[in-house]
Amino acid sequence: MNAHHFRRLPAVGPGELTGVVGRRDLMEVFPRPDAEIGVEVRDVLAGIPLERAGGITVSVREGVARP
Repeated sequence: MNAHHFRRLPAVGPGELTGVVGRRDLMEVFPRPDAEIGVEVRDVLAGIPLERAGGITVSVREGVARP
């Protein structure tokens, strides 16, 4: 959803629209604290050989990580 800038997706049942699902709806199913997400992102970045990897900072707000 984020990659294609979709905010909502249709929920479809057998042959009909049954509702609309938003990003927040999906995030509530698998809640994770922002700090936990940040640690995981930093661990992934640490494993990538980059020239200036030390210069990359990551912030996480409401479940979304941004450089």
